[in-house]
Amino acid sequence: METNKSPLSPIEILEVFAKKTNREISFTETAYVKHTSRYQHYLRRLYIPNKINSDVHFVSFLDQKRIDEFANFSGIFFPISVPLSSKIEIRKKNILDKLNPFFKKSGFETGNEEFDSGVVISENVSFEEQEIFNNRKIQKHVLKIFELNEILKITINQANINFVPFFEGKSHIGIIVTRHWLLDSELIQNLFYLMEQFRKEF
Repeated sequence: METNKSPLSPIEILEVFAKKTNREISFTETAYVKHTSRYQHYLRRLYIPNKINSDVHFVSFLDQKRIDEFANFSGIFFPISVPLSSKIEIRKKNILDKLNPFFKKSGFETGNEEFDSGVVISENVSFEEQEIFNNRKIQKHVLKIFELNEILKITINQANINFVPFFEGKSHIGIIVTRHWLLDSELIQNLFYLMEQFRKEF
């Protein structure tokens, strides 16, 4: 007689992924002190280097006491040489952006119509960030990433990943999703590959 197996937890799914792909995984879970709440809140932090001594890491974070966008995120990151104060977010332009008559164009455009018409860039872009995203090869990599999955975002220093020892005190660029974790092993593998290609242009 078969017994129904419980579905794997997100942590277990990522542990299986790491084992199958011969990668190391680090996971910590901290329980918040309970007061009057009946619900136990947790702080969960996880990271998987692409390989030994790699600059590229898969990182997931969940803080159940927070309610902002970056209380729950997952993505692939590597360090870059821009000020820690630099912050940017790029996402694929969607149908609602195109239909909304009040949609405000980004204050930063690269001059490449194919790129500018397909993405939404946060407005406060520094000189360093302009230099990065004016690069046509980098623009092609960004568009490839969005072809893989339209919910992905490109960010610089938006997510706090200081809990990963390699990234402590460093600026970083990431391919991320917010409000949930990436658990699709094929997608994670593809993102590792794309980020390694992306990194070569920096």
